[in-house]
Amino acid sequence: MPQDDFKPLFGGNEDTAKPDDSRRYARLPARSAVTIYDGERRRQGHVRDISGSGALLAMDSELETFDEPPEEGRYIDMDIEDVSYLGGQVVRHLDDGFAVRFDMDDDECRNLADEIISQQLSMSE
Repeated sequence: MPQDDFKPLFGGNEDTAKPDDSRRYARLPARSAVTIYDGERRRQGHVRDISGSGALLAMDSELETFDEPPEEGRYIDMDIEDVSYLGGQVVRHLDDGFAVRFDMDDDECRNLADEIISQQLSMSE
């Protein structure tokens, strides 16, 4: 594999990442259940992908898919099965869900990334 195509899985040496790649953490596919707390509302869903700094979430219920996702910029709380209870900000809506940036400092992001990697490795064994 050519060296300029190498990208560390989570963070790492900036010299090895592509210059136009602004992601600090690679996204991994996931299918964890998530409970989303949006003000007075509680919604059930699942994580479509996750990284050390954010996640793509989708609603499970057909009724909830017709419901508007939390508005962009809104802060929500998430209880992600087998991961953690996290806060975050809705940063974008997509056709298949919405993206959330976790409200954590760099050390917490690295710790979460390490935990996600450990879980992925243990599931593949």
